[in-house]
Amino acid sequence: MSSDLHGDSVEPWGVHSGFCVGALGPVVAVVWRGAVTTTAVAEVTAVLERTALASRDPIAFLTVAEFKAPVPPSQVREAIVTCYRGLGPKLACIAHVVEGDGFWACGARCFIAGLGLLARRQQPMDIFGDVDTASIWMRGWLEHPPETNAVTNAVAGLRVAM
Repeated sequence: MSSDLHGDSVEPWGVHSGFCVGALGPVVAVVWRGAVTTTAVAEVTAVLERTALASRDPIAFLTVAEFKAPVPPSQVREAIVTCYRGLGPKLACIAHVVEGDGFWACGARCFIAGLGLLARRQQPMDIFGDVDTASIWMRGWLEHPPETNAVTNAVAGLRVAM
């Protein structure tokens, strides 16, 4: 995989059974399949920080919660808030994708909305039902965004890497 931060391929920097995180240009993407832990958040934070340092422009963060991923406990929520605050203006936007529907998806969307309020974030944040829609939205916040299909393909690559 390419390590070029403005290339067309995803750079997976953390592959685990519960999540996979990688970067595609100025977009850091994580797919959550299992429980979100403080260790996992620390690893994702490191990728965000590394990408932000290497990028001349602010970066975007795309999270994808696969159907039925458990809601994180309070320590994890605090770590996520700390991450967002620490990145400050280097984080252009945050796009959350919650896959699925019904009670679980509704609860996950409410959790994410509450997390955004708790973080008192400086960055725009929104919640989506699919990666394509999130990618289109992120393009409006980035100086040099990757193509929508490149982000969709990168997320598919992260899923396969798990």
